[in-house]
Amino acid sequence: MMIMMIFLMISLMNKMSKIITHFFYYSYYIIGEIMNIYLKDLKPDYNVIDIRDTYSYSLDHYKNAINIPMNILLTYPSRFLNKNSVYYIYCTSGSRSKKTCELLSILGYNVINVVDGFGK
Repeated sequence: MMIMMIFLMISLMNKMSKIITHFFYYSYYIIGEIMNIYLKDLKPDYNVIDIRDTYSYSLDHYKNAINIPMNILLTYPSRFLNKNSVYYIYCTSGSRSKKTCELLSILGYNVINVVDGFGK
């Protein structure tokens, strides 16, 4: 009987773990909703961040954009971003910038994804 109780408790804890993981996975997308903009709609006075690598940035980039590679920006966001400012983030295609914006949004930063990226 005791073995059966232990087995049931382990089984229940495993199911609870999956439920909690499922909850946080889906609430991440609800909390992390982001706004999008097209590259052609950016204005010169916007805070634009290019999250591509430094080599890609050196080849060509949006005028007035600063280069902060994605891994550095996500590792040290408080070094580069102010929670009271708005930032427009782009990459080559828009997929990495979308993920970056989702994560930064969860951390409380005001970020807007450049949906079409710089490469299109």
